[in-house]
Amino acid sequence: MWLFNSALMGSVLKIYPIPGDENNKWVSQPESSRANFKAIDSVFVRQSLPAYVQVLQEAKKTKDYTFANKILSRIKSFQKEKAFLKRKPTETQAILEIAC
Repeated sequence: MWLFNSALMGSVLKIYPIPGDENNKWVSQPESSRANFKAIDSVFVRQSLPAYVQVLQEAKKTKDYTFANKILSRIKSFQKEKAFLKRKPTETQAILEIAC
């Protein structure tokens, strides 16, 4: 039950790459406050997962996942933009990194 609740709160989902981190570290949404994200990135990281979960719950009721998919797409774009600032991986490497 703890793992399920932690997943819902985002504490086990390390889905946000820290831009420019020399160890390519990724953090969960609750950890983001200690990761020193800058300006608009900090707002996005703080709000995107809670917004996605809320919109996803509504989408389950209405069967319209359009907005949930847009938020998820933006999270994926953030990952691609921020994770690979120092080196550009191949498309396959990027897909594998994001999928894991």
